[in-house]
Amino acid sequence: PAVFFLVTDFLDGTAIPWWDSIAYVVKHSKKSSITLKLRDASATVQVQPDVRRAIVAVLRLFRLHSGGKHDEFIAQLEDQCGCVAPTVDRSLMMSWAEAKTLRGRGVTAGGHTVSHPILSNVSLAQQEFEIAESRRRLEANLGYPVCSFAYPVGYRGAFSADTQELVRKAGYQFAFSYYGGAVKLGKVDPFDVTRVGVAGEDIKLFR
Repeated sequence: PAVFFLVTDFLDGTAIPWWDSIAYVVKHSKKSSITLKLRDASATVQVQPDVRRAIVAVLRLFRLHSGGKHDEFIAQLEDQCGCVAPTVDRSLMMSWAEAKTLRGRGVTAGGHTVSHPILSNVSLAQQEFEIAESRRRLEANLGYPVCSFAYPVGYRGAFSADTQELVRKAGYQFAFSYYGGAVKLGKVDPFDVTRVGVAGEDIKLFR
């Protein structure tokens, strides 16, 4: 009835999600506006008075312009905001021991990379590692075949035809995108299975 797409570095307790780091730093910024140097230009973001809007804006800049250099982007953001991202708290994430209980409860695990990069922002070699190593670690720790994968972020442009081929070569049988859309019988691409997002309290949509 369900698949949990797991990021192995999070299970190992060695990383905190980049989106959480970004949100924390912007929320606790000591400055009312910040300017970030990007690959081709710079961008100024007004932090106050609408912090939530500022977080969305910085996340968008990260997705479009970080080029896979997560640590550099966050370090620059910390410098601009005058605030340091939090360190890892083991209790924040599911552990391997907890992940092993999923199958006994009727659900399974799927691959979601090692560190959750936006795959189109990193090299093909790094993509291959993130995709294949994720499956290897999951199978080694959980003890059963992992056949499904979900692209991090999953919107159009977050993965490519090359990414899809790497997913196939890694041994996954199908992979999920996340730009919206219902599956049409007989017309589904097994390495771009669309999904309908359900957010917040919309139980009617979920049903």
